[in-house]
Formats: sequence, structure tokens, C-alpha cells
Amino acid sequence: QKSEYELDFQKTFNSTSLIIKEADIIGESIREHYIKRKTAIEPVEKIIEKKPEEVKEKETGEPFALYKAESASFNISTLYPFGRFSEIADFGIGAEAVLNGRSPLLPYITINPGISIYGIFSSNENINSEFLILPELTLGYNFTLTSDLTFTPVLGAGYSFMVIDGNESGSTGASNTEIYYNPEFKAGIEAVYSLTPDYNIFTSITYRCIAEQDSILPFSTINIGIRMNL
Repeated sequence: QKSEYELDFQKTFNSTSLIIKEADIIGESIREHYIKRKTAIEPVEKIIEKKPEEVKEKETGEPFALYKAESASFNISTLYPFGRFSEIADFGIGAEAVLNGRSPLLPYITINPGISIYGIFSSNENINSEFLILPELTLGYNFTLTSDLTFTPVLGAGYSFMVIDGNESGSTGASNTEIYYNPEFKAGIEAVYSLTPDYNIFTSITYRCIAEQDSILPFSTINIGIRMNL
């Protein structure tokens, strides 16, 4: 079988000049063959040297990003305090906005930053008004039950900002507004049902607690709303 380079010697040369000339022809054939192969395939060394984000961009045509938002949720929320929290709150009504996305570093985990705001209703005679603001980050893992229904256990943490306007117990003076801020933690389950390719019904039940320096304020929330794909 003939070599792909086609470099077979056809005859014997006695002249040095003819040998050099034939060697030049062979060298030129090798150079042309190498140039064709070099333009056809990328050297392995170059692929190895590429950074992960460069490889990702080359494969998908999109810039590499540490976080990509896939959808956004907008929910109506109710709050039910218990334990020590029920001493200063009866129930709450609020709203929640959450981004839902993923990171290539944790492709199977949903990463959801969000914020919720509640107006708290209290029968405590020393409290005039009460609000609770909860910025937080939630992590989840999706379980797809059907093509339209997904359940997601979640864990999260954030910070609580509780704004209370009222009087000290037994005081008859003017009311004061105080802001209390403490770490907040949550665990719960979410359910998403697909209505259309772009819109889903979202609902969740969550147990939360605010960790004060000397006590815990536990409460639960129930959310229902719409999740829109971005």
C-alpha cells in the first residue's frame, strides 16, 4: 500500500545535486501535508491550555457565568408565628420576589436569592405597627414527578429586619420605632406546576426561625404565586 505522503523514491541518483533536489521536493510535500492537517484540526495542546470558561463559551456560544437566572417567582405570602414570636405577633400578610437559577459549579442545585416583606398584625397593646423584611438565599434540589410537576426540598438562610413601633410595657410616653436585625434560617418544600412553556404556578410551605441573642422566634409561611421563565 502506498504511503499517504507519496514519498517513494522512483530511481537511484549518482549526482549529489540531483539527490538534494529530490530531497527538497520530498520536504516540500511534507510541509504541505502538515499545513493542511494543522488547519483542519486544533492541536490538543491548545485545547488543554484553554480555561474552562473559554471551552464553555466555545461549546455554547455564550459567555461563561458563575450564576445564570432561569426564572423569577412573585408570590403572596402568609405568616403564622408560634412560640415566643406569638407574644408580639398574631399573623402576617406579605409578598415575596425570588430569582431562580443555577451555577455551573453546582449544576444540580438551584440557587435562589430573594426577599419577602410582611405586615404583622399584633394584639399586643404595646405595639402600634410591625413589619418584617427577610432577604435570604435558598438552595434546593428538584424532583420531577411528571413532565408538569416538580417538588423541591429547600434550605436557606438570611437576615431578618423587624421594624416595631410601640411603647415599652407599662410606659405611657410617646411611642418609639425600633429596628431589630438577626440571622434567619428556613427549611421547607416547594411545588411548581407548569401551565405554559413560560408560566408556572408556584406554592411553598416553609418553617423559619429568627435567631435572637437570647431566644428563637419560630414561624411558618405559606406562599402561592406565579413563576415566569426568563
